[in-house]
Amino acid sequence: MPIRIVFSGIGALIGFVIGFATRPTFLGFKLPLEALFWGSRDGRPLQMMLIQHLGGWTIAGAIIGLALSFLIAYLPAINASMPVARPTTPPQPQSELEPKYSSAASAKPTTQPASENTKAAAGQTPWDKLIADDPDVGRAAHKLGAYGDTYVKQFAHDYMALNDKSYLNLIVDKIEQDAKRQQQPPQVTTEEQSALPPTASRANETVETTGVFWNVHWRRLNDGRYSAELEGQNRTFPNEEEFRKAVAQTVQKNI
Repeated sequence: MPIRIVFSGIGALIGFVIGFATRPTFLGFKLPLEALFWGSRDGRPLQMMLIQHLGGWTIAGAIIGLALSFLIAYLPAINASMPVARPTTPPQPQSELEPKYSSAASAKPTTQPASENTKAAAGQTPWDKLIADDPDVGRAAHKLGAYGDTYVKQFAHDYMALNDKSYLNLIVDKIEQDAKRQQQPPQVTTEEQSALPPTASRANETVETTGVFWNVHWRRLNDGRYSAELEGQNRTFPNEEEFRKAVAQTVQKNI
């Protein structure tokens, strides 16, 4: 009995380590272990997602460890019960009077080629399987596909990160609004120009377009930089990637 407990404990520990290394991401960042103790309502979906991921790997490791302990314990008995192999007589040469052709049944291949559907299913990603199994998610992906593959990829990333269908309409509406703003840039008013931080108010810097990313209003300047107000301060970022990272860090601090 103790050996089984030891193997189960080791398997559970290894499973937890693997779960921690492969833990899910949110907005491009891996969820911290502190998420297990978040008590806010907004952080509840991320907390449950991390608990399910770590718990699944830990349980799987414990089961594998327990199975290995049983195998090690009963392996000598299995080897002892196996019959001793006896020498077999070599096959007799075929008589010249016997026909040398085989029957039609034996000429058939023993294995059948895999069907096209089986091959296609084997190459499916989790996202492809999800949109195939869930009609609502499939219709949402098809709808956003009209704006381009970039928005479909963004939808897949955001939805798979939360993995909660109650957020489906919210994610789709946000991405659709962003896509429409990108395709039809709004006219920038004088008030918006005056609201830019000092680094963006020079004569050769103008606002090309504006938008909203996770409730943060941003402006893209003609030199490719992004301007936004984060935590009550006007900040300027060299590119879109740096802007999204700063927003993600701000959201994580406020959860």
